[in-house]
Amino acid sequence: MRPLLFASAGAVAAALSGGSKVEVFESGIGAINVPLMAGMTGSKATRGCHPEFLRLMSRLASLVAGKEITFVLPFLDRTKGEMVKALNEAGLADLARATVSCARYPLGYHRYEQCGLCPACLFRRQAMLVGGIEEAEDEYSFDLFSTPERAELVPPMKLSYLKAFLMQVAEWADIEMTGRLPEAVERHLRHTRILKPVESPDALIALLARNRDEWLAIAAEGRRKGLTWTRLLDPSRSPVRQGLSHAPA
Repeated sequence: MRPLLFASAGAVAAALSGGSKVEVFESGIGAINVPLMAGMTGSKATRGCHPEFLRLMSRLASLVAGKEITFVLPFLDRTKGEMVKALNEAGLADLARATVSCARYPLGYHRYEQCGLCPACLFRRQAMLVGGIEEAEDEYSFDLFSTPERAELVPPMKLSYLKAFLMQVAEWADIEMTGRLPEAVERHLRHTRILKPVESPDALIALLARNRDEWLAIAAEGRRKGLTWTRLLDPSRSPVRQGLSHAPA
């Protein structure tokens, strides 16, 4: 419901101002939203910026307004880390820090803090680290990325989403060399009409590979710090062996 309300507000603003285009500033990784694990619904797997949803909203808004109104994703070819890096280089780091991503906010572990463990928090942490933007030490209730001491405070049962992200990293290890997307990913992209039947997956492969490399760089820095969760990328301890899987398309 929330994505529909936001998109409707954007369409109304465009119609009243005489515009014909609504730009949605979501990254390609966030927009295509490859499921992390089975059963992810609601705020854990929002489709509010999905290209197919925005295509359908474009049709609806155009019919209601009686004029062409199109929703577009100008950063569909970028990772979230690349977008944050651009913000940082533009001198807008404070603006990025002022945002909130947590799916539990503000009713998380401590009021007015982001949890640091949900998919939205992990996606944000990864992007902020790639973008070179430092955050306050008390920004998150749990911190998996700063010091071994703080990371060790996270109960093992709360690592499911981190393991799922790392599983994607492992599964995307050689997608450039094979020139193929993992079966579950391709099924998701074709089922949700992001990838058309005769369309080449090369651009999407490049996007996923860059996102993978961002995670690998973060894990390498984490190993240097002594963060134990980085051992999950060791083939003998692959997250795939931890009982996680992509949701079926």
